[in-house]
Amino acid sequence: MSCEPLPPNVQLLRPLVPLERYFTIRQELNYYKNIISYVRYTHKKLPSIPFANVRSEITPILYRALRSLVLRHPALSAAFFGIKSNSPSFVHIPVIDLSSIVTFELERLMEAQHHIEFSQDSFNIPLWRVVFVLNKARRNELGVLFVYHHGIGDGKSSFALHNLFYKFLNENLDLFDPNRPKLDDTALRKEAKVDAPLRPHPRPINERISLRPPLHKIVPLVAPHLIIPSFIRTVIENKYWAGDIPSKSLDTYHTKVKIFTLTKDEFQKVYGYAKNEGSTIQAVLYAAVLSSATKYLVPVTVTSNTLSLKISTPISLRPITNPPISPNEMGVYVVDFDSNILVGRIHKIEFWKLAREWQRDFLKIKPEAMHRIWLLRFVGKRYEEWIKLMKGWRFAKDNDGMGREASGKISNLGRWIVTDDEDDEKRDGTDPEVSAKQEEKWEIIDMTFSQCANVVGAAFYVNVVTYGDNFRGTVTYQEGAISDDKIETFVRGLVDTLKCVAEKGDVNFN
Repeated sequence: MSCEPLPPNVQLLRPLVPLERYFTIRQELNYYKNIISYVRYTHKKLPSIPFANVRSEITPILYRALRSLVLRHPALSAAFFGIKSNSPSFVHIPVIDLSSIVTFELERLMEAQHHIEFSQDSFNIPLWRVVFVLNKARRNELGVLFVYHHGIGDGKSSFALHNLFYKFLNENLDLFDPNRPKLDDTALRKEAKVDAPLRPHPRPINERISLRPPLHKIVPLVAPHLIIPSFIRTVIENKYWAGDIPSKSLDTYHTKVKIFTLTKDEFQKVYGYAKNEGSTIQAVLYAAVLSSATKYLVPVTVTSNTLSLKISTPISLRPITNPPISPNEMGVYVVDFDSNILVGRIHKIEFWKLAREWQRDFLKIKPEAMHRIWLLRFVGKRYEEWIKLMKGWRFAKDNDGMGREASGKISNLGRWIVTDDEDDEKRDGTDPEVSAKQEEKWEIIDMTFSQCANVVGAAFYVNVVTYGDNFRGTVTYQEGAISDDKIETFVRGLVDTLKCVAEKGDVNFN
């Protein structure tokens, strides 16, 4: 299918690379839709505004912050073109109407937003949107929920969005001045229009790092699929648990969300114990997920010596590019690392040994993880080949025909440290003008990160982010793939395991 000609006055930015195309095909097949990052802000002046007037009073502040954000992130003024062709591209959106992508309205909110996909067939609709949440019970709070297409940003891109949004929010504090003139509807509509300059789209990962593996690395990656027949592979490879209901048996696609948290004190203790044990929060999460999953998700009737848990973990390639990619830059710079462990072995091994084993394997495989992205080039350019590939995953007969690539996926964004591009003097607050405004600034309470279920991905996702020792997580899954009751007990078991580490410094699996 050749690419249709560009309409008049539409500017081409660049073609999609295979990794970006992979994310668009997932939506084409209704397998995956978006990423969400949610931050709660607070400002001491909010309660002084009558609640009925809050929306109209702060809308100009929010519009101006978003305008500045669009001007800083080229990805926010990009759309797809020719997505069903053999040569899909990013094109430029010259004017963005914020009123069309901003709404005022969190588990239910997140579930609703995960269900709304972005238009991939329109070349003038942004691939992101924002929901502002006002809480009548907590008048000093403002929730800011960014939803964006995975084709323009990975999980870490949420840091890039919120870093600069926070900066621009605090650059418009004068709008709280009660003496400033109010904007009428005409002025507000004008404020919502953003003229986005034409800029290069963020460079893809294959232009920032060498993805091609040496020949001796290619053979082990490709040979099993070329040489070993599928019916033999199903015998010699350990099967892994991948949900209760096969993907192909579910007719509807809806993401369910469960939120969990640790107190600051609990998180600090878990972090301290992990450090003392030569481990990391990511490795602790892995061990805790395995502990709870074997108790509450895997059926007790299974043969634990033949069934495994396959846990996938995204690896950010940002730090290993040259130069490293800024935390304030959007883009897709991630690849997955998989670990497989027999269910029967999990409760026969010490908790910290399990965590250290995972950490060792993770560090060992990390430099080679980018080779997976390189293999995507062999899918080719034809739209039909991409559709065939991903449909094949769902209806595959391997692994008892469950049609999912993993048991679970742990996406830990790590600690969000707010940074911007100002000089050190201003950032440190030693500039007299900046210091005088410190008490007027918005403050951040916490952050929540979530991604929608993937029809052919993991059976469940554990999504975690930390801000100022506020540890918050979500568990997402496709409705019907696992029962709600099992997920409830799994999340409770996961939290109990983490709290046990905080309280005792260890976990007795038995």
